[in-house]
Amino acid sequence: MKRKGEKLSSSSLGTSKFERFRELAVAALLCHVSIKAAAQSVGVGESTLRLWLGDEDFRREYDQARADVLKAAEEKLKASMLRAAQILLSLAENVKVKPTGRISACRSILDFGFRAVEFDELAEIRRGIEELEKQVGGKKS
Repeated sequence: MKRKGEKLSSSSLGTSKFERFRELAVAALLCHVSIKAAAQSVGVGESTLRLWLGDEDFRREYDQARADVLKAAEEKLKASMLRAAQILLSLAENVKVKPTGRISACRSILDFGFRAVEFDELAEIRRGIEELEKQVGGKKS
């Protein structure tokens, strides 16, 4: 058990307990808006958590967990986009909806449509640049 003023380390705790604290710290960093709040929720000092964030392995674990959470959120949003588009389209076509609501739905459809086209065009440009970089990089060796 950690005593006041004692630093958490793999030597002061068993290695598995230390790793468990670090896993909890990664989760806490994802759930809390501040390092201080994350540290408090895990039961470690803020300075300890900041020290761990400076550790390359811990930082890599945290960055990967954060990327995983963001990817999951992105996938969830992508999955709901078709339904949202259908709802907007039904609002735009429904004569019982006030004209301002229909206009707003139409604007949203057009705005999101243009953004999707721009995104696809930018992705194609990026793929072209990456292909050129591979070709140029391959010629140098």
